[in-house]
Order: sequence, then C-alpha cells, then structure tokens
Amino acid sequence: MNQFLIPSPTTPNPPDVHLEGDEAKHAIKVLRLREGNGCLVTDGKGFQAQCTVSEVYQSALTLRVDQVLDIQPLSPEITIALGLLKKRDRIEWALEKCTELGAAGLWMVQMDHSERSVFKVDRAQSVVESALKQSKGAFMPDIQGFDSLDEVLQPELLSSFDRVVLADETASSEGVTGNQAFTGTPANPSKILVIIGPEGGFSARERALLTSLSQSEIAHIQHLSLGPNRLRAETAAISALLHLQLVPR
Repeated sequence: MNQFLIPSPTTPNPPDVHLEGDEAKHAIKVLRLREGNGCLVTDGKGFQAQCTVSEVYQSALTLRVDQVLDIQPLSPEITIALGLLKKRDRIEWALEKCTELGAAGLWMVQMDHSERSVFKVDRAQSVVESALKQSKGAFMPDIQGFDSLDEVLQPELLSSFDRVVLADETASSEGVTGNQAFTGTPANPSKILVIIGPEGGFSARERALLTSLSQSEIAHIQHLSLGPNRLRAETAAISALLHLQLVPR
C-alpha cells in the first residue's frame, strides 16, 4: 500500500482528504490509482490514515478516510548532527536511512574538516520526503543546515535536549563504551542529540570546544563507542541511532 504526503487536516478526524499537485500526478499517472484502491496518507506531523480512493479527477484525487491511525513518535526522539560529507550520494544515503529508522532531526553541519561547503536543504527535504513515504513513517525529521559546529553548540539549542552524545572513534580508547557513558543524566531521556564528525573527524579546535562545553553547566557531553572498527561517518550515524534506540537506557 503506497503512502502519500498531504497538508495537515483542519479537523482531527476528517471524513475525506484531497491529493493534489505532484503527489496526485504520481498516484494517477505512475501508480494508476483508481476508485476503490487503498492507500495511506500522512502530513509528516503525526497524522496518518488508511484511505480509499473515492473520486479521480484529471490532476487530483479525493480519498475517503477509513481509519485514522494512532501513531506516537519514537522514544527517545533522536537528532543526528552529522558533519557535512564530501560526496552528495553519501549525504543522501545517511538522510534516507536515518529517516527510515525514525530520526527526529537530521542536521548537516559544516565542520572544520568538511570537504563540502554546500548543503541544499530543498534537495535534502525531497530525499527525506521520499524516504518517509517509502517507510510509511508519520513524522518528518527536522532538516537543518549549520555553518559550523559552534552554531550547534549554542546554549539555546542544547537546552532542548536531555542528553548530548558524541559518537567518536576515540571513545573506545578512552575506555568509554555502551551505557558506561550515560551516567549522571536522565535515566530515560526523551530527546537526545548525537554529534558525529565528517571524514577526518573533529579538528583540534572542535575537540577543545567540545571538552570545554562538557565541563560547563550547559551540557555534559558524553562519549559513545560504536565498536573497535573505524566507521564511515554515514555508517556511524546509522549505528549510533540504532544503538540509542535499542539498548536499555
């Protein structure tokens, strides 16, 4: 059953919804939906419903809402702040897979060792929308681009997270693995920020900034080891997301 994106309904339990624009064109021209066919719809903000096509027009569809689904966001809500990668296909792979796995936020950060200087939010949004529809998710990740790690580490941003985690290849050498890193913070955090460097990792300046911040009252940044092997940045994003979703907290 295919899923489509729609604007947020104006009422909690609408009797029907309308599919227009590119979504309708795809449904009619490519998928060839006709009256009586079923589908899913979501607004990317938690509304998701099973529908049946009731009317087909030249460039629009009317969908009868058969059931509004009770969808809750994953807990904890995890935002990935990933250093901007050199190759666009690897950036898009990370965006796609993290969306499929239910990341609450995907922040691409221009770090000191990033070899790419341009992040196109519109293109990223398109990738994420496609992944959300394919995976039948109901919550669109927050997509943002940052010009430096310094911007991410502003107190007003960090204050919205219960836990800040640094997925760093040096964590294992420091003897920090798994849940050992998570002492002194809420036992069941509802919002987690994970910071991952680009190819080449964090610069000495960024490490000093992270160390200074960790020792302040703003945010105690904790290290997370992802195992003995050196991972590509995009792989580390997936690994960290799964680890924090699956391990007991």
